Amino acid sequence: MTRQSTAPVQFTRSQRSDAGVLMTSARAGVVSCLCYVPLLRGESCSGSFSVDVELAEMPRPLLNGVSLNVQAWFVPKSAHPQFTGMDEFRASYQGTKITSLGAPDREPPTFFVPVSGTVDDWVRDSDLYRQLGIHVPSADPLNTDLVDAFSLIHNFRLAAYSSRLARRLYCSEIAVVDDVALPPAFWPSGPFSRVVPDYEKALVLGDLELDVQAGRLPLSGLYMRSGDNAGDVFTDSAGGTVPASLDPARQYKGVNGEFSTLYARGQLVDGGSQIMSDLWAEMAGQTVSTTLASIDKARTTQAFAKLRTAYAGNDTTGFSNDDAIVAELMQGFSVPVEEFGRPWLLSQSRVTFGFAQRFATDGDSLDQSVSQGVAQAQLRLNVPQQDVGGCILVICEVLPDRVFERSLDPTLSFTDVASLPDALRDIQRPEPVDFVFNKRLDAAHTVPDGLYGYEPMNAVWNRVSTRLGGIYYQSDPSDPFKESRSAIWSPSVVDPLFTRDHFLAPVPFPHDVFSDTLADAYDAVVRHTLSISGLTQMGDVLVEDGNDYDAVGGVDDEV
Repeated sequence: MTRQSTAPVQFTRSQRSDAGVLMTSARAGVVSCLCYVPLLRGESCSGSFSVDVELAEMPRPLLNGVSLNVQAWFVPKSAHPQFTGMDEFRASYQGTKITSLGAPDREPPTFFVPVSGTVDDWVRDSDLYRQLGIHVPSADPLNTDLVDAFSLIHNFRLAAYSSRLARRLYCSEIAVVDDVALPPAFWPSGPFSRVVPDYEKALVLGDLELDVQAGRLPLSGLYMRSGDNAGDVFTDSAGGTVPASLDPARQYKGVNGEFSTLYARGQLVDGGSQIMSDLWAEMAGQTVSTTLASIDKARTTQAFAKLRTAYAGNDTTGFSNDDAIVAELMQGFSVPVEEFGRPWLLSQSRVTFGFAQRFATDGDSLDQSVSQGVAQAQLRLNVPQQDVGGCILVICEVLPDRVFERSLDPTLSFTDVASLPDALRDIQRPEPVDFVFNKRLDAAHTVPDGLYGYEPMNAVWNRVSTRLGGIYYQSDPSDPFKESRSAIWSPSVVDPLFTRDHFLAPVPFPHDVFSDTLADAYDAVVRHTLSISGLTQMGDVLVEDGNDYDAVGGVDDEV
């Protein structure tokens, strides 16, 4: 049995370090990358990141808050989109073919996918590489690891919000230069975070199958001649008749190969300008049955459908390859963690900027000032020993607090006690869902009673609001910029609809609160120190050549 050992060869584990400082700048409203640390197969690491961010100069301090969201992720190499499983990953790393019975041998995907053509120039000159301060000689090749790892993180976050958000393209899919632009940032949780554009009614109510015992239902309004004589009447399967003197609108060929006259009943609509069919299946007097087993099945199906909802965000690459994994989980089978191919969130910190106002010191400008915001985030992280390698990415987002300044307060419009929550009534509601109309988000919406989305029953009583009054009051979202509102940083949205802007910051994001609206919104200084334990065999310390060996070797041996 010694020939079938599964224990890996043991090597002396070594320690290496990864430390660095990055000084960079970026625009607000996008996801920026602040650090990139590659990890080899079999390595683990621990350490810390320090992020200091300073906003650009503003004429005055902001009234609404601004937050800095910093996240550290580990992206396993096996999660990259060219691999569909661990078999392909191992074969690609070891340079072997993939063999299986009944199928020809095939080459595995390339472990390092090269960037070529015009895309190579776009990537080298992209905001991602520029923010990280990465320089690559034009003659040197470039792989897709960094770009794809960044896209994997963003797509994983998109999947956590909604399956309808268009995923970010991977490097091999890039077709235009805009595809390498930094993606929009994610809004933090707000008063409408639980609103959805639609919902699965059967998931909320359940679905029960009923059976008509007769097997079929009589149809009224569709008449056929009951005989061959001209005096016969038209009858339908429900027993209704129509005079034979009426000319039929259409004919169809009967089962005996002869033409039979057919008449369909209609009704006038739109004031008599149009006619539509008036056909009905008669349910009156029919017996509809179900069984206790059918009721139990409906409840079980609803329960398992809710369980499946918890797996909806597992399609991290966007190629729907995780359908089989979801099926395995739904059938009660365990799936190894590495099979999910997902990024790991190692650490996260969301902090609010503090503002300082600096006044001029010369006599003629004592009333002039500039303001700056400062925030600092500390991340401590640990990556357990992993066998696939990958990279650590630190990303950040700078966004102001979202302001729904014209959001409607429904409590001020109540005219009936029935508008208030009623525990006895609400607990019996078969569909515990409330409508969210456009005016809830913007009282000045041009379609105020249009449907924006749906929210859980009575969620309106979870009250969170940010209002602007006094000199900051603005009833029309299309009004031009006012100097009094220069201290409020918020995108002005006319007639909001449930689009990707519900989750993501609009593009381009406004920078009108800064003195220089075209410059980057903030400077960042990132420091990190990591201790990495792995299988990398390090060489001894080298010293300058001083002919020491020759000097010692030239001494005669003493007898």
